[in-house]
Amino acid sequence: MSLCAKLSDTILAGNKADDTRPNFADLGQLLTHVGGLVEASNALSKSPEWQNLDRSDPDFFVKNSIMGVPQGYDAELDNLNERISDLEVRHMDRIRLEMFGPSSRVKIVRHQRQGWILEISKRHMTEEKECIDGLVASEEALRELEGTSQIKRFSSRRLDALDTEFRSLERELADRQKRIFVRLCDVACDHTHSIIQSARALSSLDVASSLAVVADEHGFCRPEVTTGTEFEVVGGYHAAVQKANLRHHASFVANDCHLSQQKMWLITGPNMGGKSTFLRQNALMIIMAQAGSFVPARSATIGVCDQLFARVGASDDISRHMSTFMVEMMETARILQKATHRSFVVLDEIGRGTSTYDGMAIASAVFEHLHDHTACRTLAATHYKEVARVAGQLRNAACHRTVFSHDGGDIVYGYNLEPGVAKRSHGIDVARISGMPKCVTDRAHHLLVALEATGDDLESSLGNTIAKSKK
Repeated sequence: MSLCAKLSDTILAGNKADDTRPNFADLGQLLTHVGGLVEASNALSKSPEWQNLDRSDPDFFVKNSIMGVPQGYDAELDNLNERISDLEVRHMDRIRLEMFGPSSRVKIVRHQRQGWILEISKRHMTEEKECIDGLVASEEALRELEGTSQIKRFSSRRLDALDTEFRSLERELADRQKRIFVRLCDVACDHTHSIIQSARALSSLDVASSLAVVADEHGFCRPEVTTGTEFEVVGGYHAAVQKANLRHHASFVANDCHLSQQKMWLITGPNMGGKSTFLRQNALMIIMAQAGSFVPARSATIGVCDQLFARVGASDDISRHMSTFMVEMMETARILQKATHRSFVVLDEIGRGTSTYDGMAIASAVFEHLHDHTACRTLAATHYKEVARVAGQLRNAACHRTVFSHDGGDIVYGYNLEPGVAKRSHGIDVARISGMPKCVTDRAHHLLVALEATGDDLESSLGNTIAKSKK
């Protein structure tokens, strides 16, 4: 598993080495990971260019180096680095001592444009003035350079000569590094294809082994994948939610789902009752089964799905001047246009973003279309109990509701499904749990009772309208 953890880096480095001229760090990364890719590793290790490289150190290619070639790799390169270091430390310090003495405040520094120069702050110029005047008239030929408001700068014949030598060594160093780098690139590029192929093969093994480990740890079952349109899941659950529950020492309530004879299930129930989770867990079951994974259930028979459509959640697109409802309608329209009888469709509260009558009418029409024309496996959650009851009368549709109870006025979620339609959504109970002021929730309850007592029989009106339209 430790080898597979960095396979994506290996593939990336290999592609970069194959397609473009990589930098030295890319080659370092490639070699670091290639140790586990036996064929390519053996081929590379036989090349003299790779003999001295330390594969055990991931940072080998960036340590102790000016331009990326590590110390100890090339004797000529090390010699050049030593000569440069000797100029910087020994010679420059000796020149300063000979010119100004050990107690001087003059410094020898490397300036990007002016090279190696002498620097002294203006407040110390008085102390060094006599010495500087003497050096100007001597063989050193000390001369003043452009400085700053606080610093005086000087150069001399010896510093000029050393700077020329220093720049010459730097050019030799860069040239040597370039030749080493080009040679290494050529060696690496000869083997990138086998490296990438090996890494990709191991990536597939990594996925399969990871799926196997998860299936074993969590007791997933092996699904029976068929060429039909069945969907029979017994004891299914949402693996991610279950894992979160375990951290809080809670269990996940498993549910069955049967979409073989009845192609459409309409789910109702209170807010936070588990409707959306049920929809998602069965959609994930499709993805996992067709990816070759075991699934979180006691048993599962799943017919191959050509497309999985999900209209869940709520979001707008302000930049394109589209409201939440518009986005919902566009996504639903795409489902109705693209879905086939082999598709799997998940719809969560279609029509909720507009007025009650508009929303109910749209939801009913969508359910009818998916049932009568598309005839695909469909899971739909809705708070429109009137729509659920009427749509539930369709030949291949069934209604289910999430179970709950009350304990001292508080709602208790059961999360399991049973046949039927929920009478209420219990949104006010959720508002109370959320911390909404009691005076507000009490008033909301009073208004709800009044509305239910005087409201129209929406279910009968909707049923009669649909029946008449089909005659």
